[in-house]
Amino acid sequence: MITVRQLTTQYEKDYEAFLAHVEHTLFYHSNRFRLFLKEMLDGEDHYLLAFEDGSICGALPAFRIHSSMGSCLNSLPFFGSNGGIIEPEGREEVRSALLSAFYELAEMDHTLAATIIASPFENHHDTYARFFGEGPVDHRIGQITPLPYDEKDPADALFAELDPFTRRMIRKALKKEIKITRQNDAEAHDFLTEVHQQNMTRIGGKTKPAVFFRKFPDFFRQGRDYRIWIAWHGHQMVAALLLFYYNQTVEYYIPAIVHNYRSYQPQSLIIFRAMADAAENGYRYWNWGGTWFSQDGVYRFKKRWNTQNHTYHYYHALFDHSLLERSREEIVRAFPYAWVIPFDRLKEFY
Repeated sequence: MITVRQLTTQYEKDYEAFLAHVEHTLFYHSNRFRLFLKEMLDGEDHYLLAFEDGSICGALPAFRIHSSMGSCLNSLPFFGSNGGIIEPEGREEVRSALLSAFYELAEMDHTLAATIIASPFENHHDTYARFFGEGPVDHRIGQITPLPYDEKDPADALFAELDPFTRRMIRKALKKEIKITRQNDAEAHDFLTEVHQQNMTRIGGKTKPAVFFRKFPDFFRQGRDYRIWIAWHGHQMVAALLLFYYNQTVEYYIPAIVHNYRSYQPQSLIIFRAMADAAENGYRYWNWGGTWFSQDGVYRFKKRWNTQNHTYHYYHALFDHSLLERSREEIVRAFPYAWVIPFDRLKEFY
C-alpha cells in the first residue's frame, strides 16, 4: 500500500538517501535547496514523500508561496526551478498517489493556481495529463551535455566532442592568456554578484535577488555543493561562473562576464575547464538549464557543447478564475519568484 507524507526533519536523511539512489535527481530536489527556498521566499515547503513498506519509493517537491492576492503552489518556484515527480521505476500507482496529494494541497488555503515544472530527465507524461486534464501549457528545451567521466583523459575526450567553433573559442582564450582559477572566497563572490547584475541590466533581464547572493554560501557547502570559477586577464577578473553540484549532475547556474572582455572568450575557457574537472570527479551530466524556443542564439551556443535535447514541460491547473481578471503586472508584483499562469490566458490579452 502506498501512503504519502510530507517531508519533515524526521525524514530528511531518508529523503537524501532516496535521492542519491536515483540517477537523475537534480540540485533543485535536494533538502538543502528546500531549506534555502524557505529562507528566501514567503511561504512553506510541502515536499511529498510516497512510502511503501516503510521506505520512500517516490517524491514530489512543492512549495506554496503567499501574497496579498492569495497563494500559488509550485513544483518548484524561483526562476523556473525543476521539480516534478521523482520515481525511478515508472510505477503508475506511486505517481498517481503523489499527484493526488499535490492536488489536495492545491485545493487548500485559497490556492489561485498550481504548476509543476517537470525535470528535463523525466519522460513519463501520461499521469500528468490525466490529472491536469490537458497537455502542458509551456515548454523549455533542456540541453544536457553528457560528460566523459569514464575516459582516461576526460579533458581530451570532451574537447574532441565539441563543435569546431567552440574549440576555436577555447583556443582564442588561451592565446589571449586567460587564466582560470576556482575560488570561493569573498572576492570571487562579490565579483560574481556585481557583474551578474551588470549583465542582466544590460540585456533587460531579471537579476537574482540580493538575498540569493547573501544567503547561498550559508546553505550550500563551498567546494562540494557549489564552486565559483573565475577567469583572469593579468591581475583583473574578467568572468565568473557559479555551478551547483548534486548527485551526478552539474547545474550551470550563473555566468557573468565583463562586457569589454567578451571577445576574449573567457567564459568558453571557464566552461571547458569546469566541465573537464566535473568529469574527472565522476559527474555524468552538465545541465545547461532551460532555453526558450525563441532563444535561437542561446540554443546554438549550448548546442555546440555536445548537448542532447531534453524538452521539459509545465503542467498547470487554475483553481480561482478571478486570477484571469488580473493584469500581468499585478501577478508579477505579487509573485516575483513563482510561475502562476500563462499570461496569454489573461483577459487583458483578448
